[in-house]
Amino acid sequence: KGQNFKYIAKGRRGYNELAAGFLKGKMSYPSVIIMDADFGILQTFKGYRKADELLPIVKYLGEGLYTNLTWDEFIKDWEGE
Repeated sequence: KGQNFKYIAKGRRGYNELAAGFLKGKMSYPSVIIMDADFGILQTFKGYRKADELLPIVKYLGEGLYTNLTWDEFIKDWEGE
């Protein structure tokens, strides 16, 4: 979208302006951001998540099921894959 993001050296770690922007300056490692095709943020997760915790979330958001199902409706029938 015509923006440039730089690495900002800060102490021993530093950070990227893109990550700081998505996380609204509240950096946390690890973080997962799930976005739609237009780069809109659908969901942000801070902290470690196991694969079995992420799988239903990624399916729900990644396949666009959130457009016509509530999370509660979706997860009620979730059996994993």
